[in-house]
Amino acid sequence: MTEREAPEPNFEWQRSCDRAFDAAFAPDGKSFATIGERTVVLWEVDRKERIAHTRLTHSSSLDFTPSGSHLVVKNTSGEVTLLDGRTMETLPVSTRTFGEGPRHAAVDDETVLDVNWGGHAISRSLSDGSIEVIKRLEGWSAASFTRSPDRKRIALLAERRTGKKPEGVVFTKQWPTTDDSWQRFGFAWTSFSPKIAIANDGTVVGVNLDKLTIHDPGGERVGEREVSNFAHSIAWRPGADEFVLSTSDAVFCMTRELDVRWKLAHDDCQGLSFSEDGTMLFVAGGSSLLAKLAD
Repeated sequence: MTEREAPEPNFEWQRSCDRAFDAAFAPDGKSFATIGERTVVLWEVDRKERIAHTRLTHSSSLDFTPSGSHLVVKNTSGEVTLLDGRTMETLPVSTRTFGEGPRHAAVDDETVLDVNWGGHAISRSLSDGSIEVIKRLEGWSAASFTRSPDRKRIALLAERRTGKKPEGVVFTKQWPTTDDSWQRFGFAWTSFSPKIAIANDGTVVGVNLDKLTIHDPGGERVGEREVSNFAHSIAWRPGADEFVLSTSDAVFCMTRELDVRWKLAHDDCQGLSFSEDGTMLFVAGGSSLLAKLAD
């Protein structure tokens, strides 16, 4: 099915929300947090009302710990702030910066994984703020970092330039593990600001401006297609063999075969977040959207 032929999504309900740059659902699905201009806000899903908020400037990404007790917020300088997941109160933990970089991932209640643009991946303790380097990408720059919905796999996209031509590579790893090895495979790099997402089984889908590719768990490219307009974000839906992709004017739901299941016209789409059971979707942007999926 083409993008033009795709039907509208089957939502039980949908609601417009305040402007947000990113969002994350609490593991129980009863609340979600958003990043605004200068605040991080906790919302209740059922009543769709504010529960609590805190003032944080230059926040860029956020992720709940698996228990939902903590919300980990990263800013554009690479500093990490630990908040109470129910009250938004700031908790005492080192905010030592590791340098600017893409988003982070709370893989368990004690650990946050993070990367910087310089190509270093770290494990950060939430109890004392200590940092351990888990990957050094000599000669590479980190471009995108993500975790699987079940938090058991991570993927890192890096790039470098050899002459005038950029080169991309994806590193994946199961977590937790005592093995230091990472699986590696090439990624078609055609422009700037690429994004990747990793499924629970290790399948990686990536988008680079207007080109979408999918790699099986072994790293082999098994499909590709063009997408219209500039792609902003991509996320696997938990519990389903499909993912969503946001562009400058729409959100698409696609299968592993890269067929379009539905299309939602929506301007200024940015970040995408699913609840852990895959029934709720938040589309961040100038006019954000919270929706309950019917299927």
